[in-house]
Amino acid sequence: GFYDTRVGLVTYADTAKSHFYLNSNFDLTSLVNAINLVTYDGFNTNTANGIIEAHYMQFTSARGDRPDVPNYAILVTPGGANIEKYKVSEEVQKIEANHVKMLAIGASYNVDMVELMDIASEPKMEGETYWRVANFGSLMSISDEIAGKACAGEHGATTAKPVDIGN
Repeated sequence: GFYDTRVGLVTYADTAKSHFYLNSNFDLTSLVNAINLVTYDGFNTNTANGIIEAHYMQFTSARGDRPDVPNYAILVTPGGANIEKYKVSEEVQKIEANHVKMLAIGASYNVDMVELMDIASEPKMEGETYWRVANFGSLMSISDEIAGKACAGEHGATTAKPVDIGN
């Protein structure tokens, strides 16, 4: 509902794209339908651009961000940035300065662990602010745990999920 957890979705590969915003879907059925409409194109991993898109296009009051509710960005990547890698840390610092907590998921055991831990907010502990799974098909194995972190609180949370659409 309107007062519950809100979800926006950003995909990123060569570029980043918002598919829907924090104020787009207020019930589970419409959220699932919106997710099922997302297509994945591209083969690169422009993580910094995904963070920028979430920061400036998702976490705004016009798009459903609520000032009294904690904000979380859940970033899923299969490895590490291969476009503008040098900008990832800077963009993480900027989004965290706006009170967005970063949860990072490596969807590959070959993930760049230095980058994954750099993306994750404090305490930068596996199972707290970052996770690793074998592949995108394994994400469901940690979905309840991550939902518990991001959706806790009296009025839920506002959560934009940058999802890598690369390999």
